[in-house]
Amino acid sequence: MNLGLAGKYTIYKQKVAMKDGIPLLDENGNQVLLGEQEKVAEFENLITNNGLDLIGKSAACNYMIVSSDNTIPSITDTTINILGVTQLDGTGNSNVNKNVTTAPYWVSYQRVKRFGAGVGTGNIAKIAISNNSTGTDLFSIALVKDGNGNPTTITKLADEILDVSYELRQYINTEDTATTITISGKTHNVTSRIWGLGSWGANLVNSAARFAGIGITETNLVGITSSISGAGISFNRDDYEVGSYKLVVRPDSISIGTGNFATGIHTVFTSRGILYQFGINPPILKNNTQTLQLPPITISWGRYE
Repeated sequence: MNLGLAGKYTIYKQKVAMKDGIPLLDENGNQVLLGEQEKVAEFENLITNNGLDLIGKSAACNYMIVSSDNTIPSITDTTINILGVTQLDGTGNSNVNKNVTTAPYWVSYQRVKRFGAGVGTGNIAKIAISNNSTGTDLFSIALVKDGNGNPTTITKLADEILDVSYELRQYINTEDTATTITISGKTHNVTSRIWGLGSWGANLVNSAARFAGIGITETNLVGITSSISGAGISFNRDDYEVGSYKLVVRPDSISIGTGNFATGIHTVFTSRGILYQFGINPPILKNNTQTLQLPPITISWGRYE
């Protein structure tokens, strides 16, 4: 199973009401805004190698950082100079979007965070998402670019706010893939396919390396938009290996009382989050005197191209 990842920043600017150099606040403690919000930039990001590793580590990556540094980003970047920082906590707006009707299929998680008046003031040339507030554990980074894709800067004055949206898309491969497994000396053909396409969700980072369960069923493979259900089995994850950009999930041994289907185990599937199914032909026959050890499942990810 493989996921392609891509991110995008969108930046909006707006004036703040000031008195004696201090932002005015409304009854809820929010800065009073003036006029209309202006969209000033929209551009794609670069997910760093460190960012791909942070997915495997299930890191939160809860900090957004702006910088005056205008050096060209690299996939090997891990740090950024800080002009301003804000935390992507529960007060930020969030939204799950998806395209599950036409290829390429994707789901995304979008967070919007505000740099208030007096925060990040100056010429902003670069923006990043980091796993810490010091900007030394970067997930993504990008130069600010104009509508033609050329590097530029955004000047943020002391009486302005910036609302910055970050959208992380997870692209989903809907094509079947084939392999084989051997169980008790017998070879079985395995067809891998997604399921429940309309139910796919996304988190800012770590759902790409997570799912909530494994199931088995005597139902054959279903269509990519259909649902599937069966008996749940437990599993364990290997420790993440830095630089591998993959997670290995090992099903626990299936006990003598589980999976004794009359026609055999036709399909193994993952449930909640990353939804894949694995059709097995011929089905695996198991009775109530036998245990069964299924092979590991590997989830991988990388930059979408």
